[in-house]
Amino acid sequence: MTQKSKFGAKIISAALSLAMVATSFVTGSIPAMNSEVNAASTTASSTETPFSWDNATVYFLLTDRFYNGDTSNDHSYGRGLDEEGNEVSYDQYAAFQGGDFAGITKKINDGYFNDLGVNAIWLSAPYEQIHGYCVGCNGNSFAHYSYHGYYVLDYTESDANFGTKAEFQTLVDTAHEHGIRIVMDIVMNHSGYNTLKDMDEFGFGAIKSGWESYYYAHQNVNNTDYHSYIDYTAGADLWGKWWGSDWVRCGLPGYKEGGGEIEGSLAGLPDFKTGSSNKVGLPELLKTKWTKEGTYAAKESKYGASNTVTGYLSDWLAEWVRDFGVDGFRCDTAKHVELSAWKTLKTKCVAALKEWKQENPTKKLDDLDFWMTGECFGHQVGKSPYYTDGGFDSMINFEFAPAVNSSNIPSAGSVESTYSRYASSINNDDSFNVLSYISSHDTVLAKGDRKYAGSFFLMLPGAVQIFYGDETNRPMVNSSFANVDPGAGHQFRGFMNWDSIDTDVLSHWQKVGTFRNNHLSVGAGQHKVISSYDSSNGYTFSRTYSKNDVEDKIVATLFAQANKDITIDVSSVWGDGTVITNWYDDTTCAVSGGKVTFNSGDNGTILLQEPQGAKGKVIVKHINQDNGEVLKTQTMVGLIGESYTVSADAELTKTYDLVKTVGSTSGTYSETDAAVTFYYHLDASKFGTVSVSYVDASTGAALADATTMTGKIGATYSATPKTIKNYEVDLTQTSNATGTYKSGNISVVFKYNYVEPTNLQIHYYNAKNWSSVYMYTYTEEGKAATEYNGKWPGTQMTAEGDGWFVGEAADTESAMVIFNNGSGVQEPSAGAKGYESTGEVWIKNAKVYPTGKVNVVYTSNDGKVLAQETLKGMVDGTNKYTTTAKTFDGYTLSSTPANASGVYTSDTITVSYVYKSDAPTKLVNNSTISATAITKGQTVTMTAAATGGAAPYKYRYFCKPEGASGWTALTGTTTATSYTHKPARAISYQYAVKIADAKGKTSTKYFTIKVSAAATLKNVSTISATAITKGQTVTMTAKATGGTAPYKYKYFCKPEGASGWTALTRTTTATSFTHKPARAISYQYAVKIADAKGKTSTKYFTIKVSAAATLKNVSTISATSITKGQTVTMTAKATGGTAPYKYKYFCKPQTNLNWTALTGTTTATSFTHKPARAISYQYAVKIADSTGKTVTKYFTVNVK
Repeated sequence: MTQKSKFGAKIISAALSLAMVATSFVTGSIPAMNSEVNAASTTASSTETPFSWDNATVYFLLTDRFYNGDTSNDHSYGRGLDEEGNEVSYDQYAAFQGGDFAGITKKINDGYFNDLGVNAIWLSAPYEQIHGYCVGCNGNSFAHYSYHGYYVLDYTESDANFGTKAEFQTLVDTAHEHGIRIVMDIVMNHSGYNTLKDMDEFGFGAIKSGWESYYYAHQNVNNTDYHSYIDYTAGADLWGKWWGSDWVRCGLPGYKEGGGEIEGSLAGLPDFKTGSSNKVGLPELLKTKWTKEGTYAAKESKYGASNTVTGYLSDWLAEWVRDFGVDGFRCDTAKHVELSAWKTLKTKCVAALKEWKQENPTKKLDDLDFWMTGECFGHQVGKSPYYTDGGFDSMINFEFAPAVNSSNIPSAGSVESTYSRYASSINNDDSFNVLSYISSHDTVLAKGDRKYAGSFFLMLPGAVQIFYGDETNRPMVNSSFANVDPGAGHQFRGFMNWDSIDTDVLSHWQKVGTFRNNHLSVGAGQHKVISSYDSSNGYTFSRTYSKNDVEDKIVATLFAQANKDITIDVSSVWGDGTVITNWYDDTTCAVSGGKVTFNSGDNGTILLQEPQGAKGKVIVKHINQDNGEVLKTQTMVGLIGESYTVSADAELTKTYDLVKTVGSTSGTYSETDAAVTFYYHLDASKFGTVSVSYVDASTGAALADATTMTGKIGATYSATPKTIKNYEVDLTQTSNATGTYKSGNISVVFKYNYVEPTNLQIHYYNAKNWSSVYMYTYTEEGKAATEYNGKWPGTQMTAEGDGWFVGEAADTESAMVIFNNGSGVQEPSAGAKGYESTGEVWIKNAKVYPTGKVNVVYTSNDGKVLAQETLKGMVDGTNKYTTTAKTFDGYTLSSTPANASGVYTSDTITVSYVYKSDAPTKLVNNSTISATAITKGQTVTMTAAATGGAAPYKYRYFCKPEGASGWTALTGTTTATSYTHKPARAISYQYAVKIADAKGKTSTKYFTIKVSAAATLKNVSTISATAITKGQTVTMTAKATGGTAPYKYKYFCKPEGASGWTALTRTTTATSFTHKPARAISYQYAVKIADAKGKTSTKYFTIKVSAAATLKNVSTISATSITKGQTVTMTAKATGGTAPYKYKYFCKPQTNLNWTALTGTTTATSFTHKPARAISYQYAVKIADSTGKTVTKYFTVNVK
């Protein structure tokens, strides 16, 4: 990664989507059974790698289930204890299990997160949860504590089971010291349930006698029995001692029960009134709690005695940011809270984090703004109002785990479409990102091969979220309750498997994860496929990032065959001479011919980057001198002191003439960037194209994407077939695979025949010098094994020289193979799996190599195939092939291919020998015409082109109108290669191009074109509406087709009852006109269009203008009862009438006879007033519309 500057200009987020499917527990009266934006995108972390939320790797852990660093807090508030304070023996499936802040801090210090490449930790809500447990359902149910952090009791204190505030501060500080951000899980939709323990402890509601013996047993509990100890018929005054009806909605006495997505009680949880603008006091529950703790007076002073519900909640949550430096929130159940409330929270937290950073300059990691992601169950990759109206930086992406026990990780062959879609959607919009996951605390633990999942997931564009244990193969919870109420998700939340870590999986996740963290381009860069997936070579792509003064680029190969040498085309990323490192195994290779070769290792993974250490750069530009266009830019990177060499681009020189070079083409890398610029010239008339397609010989269906080559007219081209699985090209059906470029395009079609898969063929190098070599081939193992060459020891192989033996496995193309000497000695060793082999392979020194093919084709320069042959050999990076020219009667070799000898590769190599016929070539007229059908007034262009004969050529152009008896010469003999003509009439014309070569031979080519009369002028104008309200406007938009451009327009109007039309404009080129009808009647409108020849067309419209709706005053007041010293706010609002509106605000104290105007006439839509006395006041809002109509609304406010 090259970092130009430590600070960029914006931060974009990515968020995770994990829905809390709450345990069914009711609070109702009837128990139930159930480029840049405005902040900085990147900034330097404590390492050299820039951090951005766009590339975040977020580690989601449940604090209680991660690591127990302090056993003394395991039973805080009496959790898990009996009435006497003794530990209860029960299944802690949904109970607190000991994880805490101290445990997380220890693992941060151990380097666990840094080793995994994690740069942000999302942890459970740290604030105090309800103390008691609830019960999920009937039948064989269980005690359910708020170990997950979603049942809040007190936002202002930390939960003692997790640790103290001082320990939380240590956690945050330690994370920041390790370059890790802290993201808090928070809930603003609901409070915790009314548990028996909390009701008893804080004195709200009514509990029936005998509850203690039932509750403290912690087992043999169920929903019905649990609620039987709660008196849901108790008076509203008792239940009012809980949160209170001003704070929450629920079905309890004295409370209102809400409904719908926003105001409903989610899974029976009390719904905070976040949408209310009413001021409320502190909830009775917290008054009781804080009084018992001795903090009430201080907290009332700190938080205020009156606020809105959202005001209190957002203040309490923002305090965690202001006091501790928390970097972001993950907002639970986002769709159940008003977007405006989320926006309020975000605004306060942004300010709080700025304040913390100003006060803690030595602790802060960067100057990035506060980050917020949200959970809306089912949200995927799409920009929604959460981003714009809710203030979210990202949303959680549910695509890969959309429902309970549903895992939707794409197969290797589908990964490219996923990566391309994500990069295109996410990384081309600086104000949009998502946080993706494959495992969740609510839906599923990732299924299948965890190494495969790690590769796919950690290389995904956008931000990603690891769920604790993804990287260690943590299993589902083993409990008798695992199938009880599965929708609650407890089965996915077992304790971290520290004692049974799958170290092989963890090692792979660490390598890919740290690579991701080191490279901003992985999550935030532009994605490009280099080679599509196949089971042998895997799938290769690049990511590049160049934004906000940060540059980064990588190439990755995933899902390849294990331990295979793979040649990778990196020319689109790095120039020749650049030394590249495979991060996965720390091997290096210099780019040569745009390619590098690396071994895929045990896990089929190659992760390419520039080498570590001080580097220098050579910036190479290739510029079209004619217009200054930069045709190509390369940046070569190497360690300082290493040498470099650069030359003109071979592909460009096929099309352009190199005219100048500026800069040194060889030297050594240094601290100062070197620059080399090549200048080219293009003469387009000298070039032609060759389009190459690859089709099924029997159906004509395309088998691969077509390609196009460009070259100078007269130069030789050579098209080569592609390698297509299960197909073999028939070169005898392609007559022009080689030839010379001509003006225009040449179409080359390679035809392929389907080939049935062949038997597996195996070549084995007998390094142990066994006297006999046997091969045993199979699939599966044990009783399910299929044996292709008989029982052990298999079939004896045949010697083929130089230590090699060959054998074939019938009736299969793929199998595992074990070699042996027939006497008990084998390779691989006893107990090990055989070598995985497909097609034709070569096995030497315990490595499996594929077979490379070289198609040698001998063609004439007009594309005729004279002969062909195929060579095969092992692809090990060193095995060479050699081809030789042949002799053909009547032909002379004209060119020897550059690849006549070389090294076998996995891709089929085509070697083309081209021969020139000894017989004279025929003059061929390849001229073209620009069109065969035009409209009168348009032109046609003839372009002359020839091959064969003897250059130079001369040309003459002719024309013959329909009905004419002879041809008219349009030119004399000329060297001009084109001629343009404008037919005078709407008839058929014949044209001809006659070409003469240097020896007087001629060839003429004819063309026929049809000249049609101009299309009839049509008026397709539109009007914006056919029914409006008086005071609104309509817009006519003029549009024409046919006729002769340019057009001119005129706009007319005729009110109902009028005898004639009124011209609204003069003749104009304006394509629209807007008019405001004066009366509530019908109007006719017209648009008249005239073309350049005076032809006209008029289109008519009728609209109905209705009278404006009656003016209504729907103003509101903020309260009808206040305490002296408080204020009231009148908010003016009108409907109907005719906008715009104006307002006037009045007041009349109880003791006054007359009204007092608080304002003059104003456009202000609100006014706030502070009554001076403890009496009744009347207020009024008077609204006037633009026509002078008025309406007044009155309010009465009681001031205590």
